[in-house]
Amino acid sequence: MAERLGEAPQALCVRVLDAVRGGGEEGKGNGEDAGLAEPLSPSPFSLRLRAAAERLLAETRSAPPSRDTALTLLAADALITLAVEAELDTESRGAEE
Repeated sequence: MAERLGEAPQALCVRVLDAVRGGGEEGKGNGEDAGLAEPLSPSPFSLRLRAAAERLLAETRSAPPSRDTALTLLAADALITLAVEAELDTESRGAEE
């Protein structure tokens, strides 16, 4: 997953990884040791990414507008993108078999 985040700013990468881990104190961790090596099954992985994005969107609804809120929205967007890519990878692997 880290490779898919590419050259995204570190704060965004940390926020995304913490959200997927279900990290507390919304994005205040260091993003390390996320346990997100290649998933055993991409479809459940994409569902996990989507769920993390939905949690972040819910968080933004209850927070006042700020830089942190903007970062949270960017992280939610990145998670949705990653979920779609994971599903596409699953479909392309299925087509190859």
